[in-house]
Amino acid sequence: MPKNTPPTFNLLSIGHRGVGKSVFLAGCYAQLHRSRLMQSKGKWFEPADTKSRLILRDMLDYMKRSGRYPSATMKITDLAFKVKSRELQGDFTLCEFRWADIPGEICHLDNPDFQALMRNSHGCCVFIDAAALARDDNYWEQIEETINQIEVISALAQQHNVSYFFSLILTKCDQINADAKKLAAIEKKWESLNTRLTSSHTVYRRFSTFIILVPTGSSVAINTEGTADPILWLVSELSKVYKTDEPRSVGNSTGAIDKENRVKASSFLGSLEIKVLIALIGVSVIATLGFGLGIMLSDPEPNKTQETKQSQSLSGISLKG
Repeated sequence: MPKNTPPTFNLLSIGHRGVGKSVFLAGCYAQLHRSRLMQSKGKWFEPADTKSRLILRDMLDYMKRSGRYPSATMKITDLAFKVKSRELQGDFTLCEFRWADIPGEICHLDNPDFQALMRNSHGCCVFIDAAALARDDNYWEQIEETINQIEVISALAQQHNVSYFFSLILTKCDQINADAKKLAAIEKKWESLNTRLTSSHTVYRRFSTFIILVPTGSSVAINTEGTADPILWLVSELSKVYKTDEPRSVGNSTGAIDKENRVKASSFLGSLEIKVLIALIGVSVIATLGFGLGIMLSDPEPNKTQETKQSQSLSGISLKG
């Protein structure tokens, strides 16, 4: 890729139906559009084509008009964006990204459409319902598949020697109304999740988002402060890695891969059957146990996980009723 050509990234979004993936994207656009108009410097993203612009505009208009969030996505919708930066010298394009707005129903490892999107992705936004997490003790069991998806993608990235980043996004934080004891229990569960992600060498950062609809007479204002941070962080990290090189997805097999991982990667990419995927993970775990944790931890590159994980704590969230 020529040095002056902005890279293009495919961002995967995973999360169950109704978790707020579409609303999140519309909220990001609303926040950054206001920032661009009000600030002399900063970063934002804007639709790269007419279809993407119309879809986001229709969602925002619906929220402003009705005071309600739009219904859950019913089909895969491909959207394209340009990430811009405004400096003293003027505006320029940092990168582009494509976002597949995915219905929660297809976010399963055995779905061929989801597997294709996963293999072509360079980074991932993972959505977890903070309101459900606060009120439902069984919610962690409900999102177990989402956590498994993170671990599978991390394993593929390691097999293919690909730099891959996750934004873990707690949605609906404005709806949380929990006491300190409840929040402490949630944080304890997050510690368990962090242990799992650390053991799989997942590079991630955690975010809390607020998208609040505020009645203002005949219309509704959309308060989205900080909502765009997960995407801006994700594309920023990817841009650092791919300043001069063509971005590589988890489906790419170039790079230094040992013989065992080449066999596992080939087996996975050659089949859409989930049983093969599970078998690959099982082989990886057995190999790790057989050779000892020392081999797994002897990565010659610095461990980025500690640098990027958990930027925020729920205990620091300003709760709203």
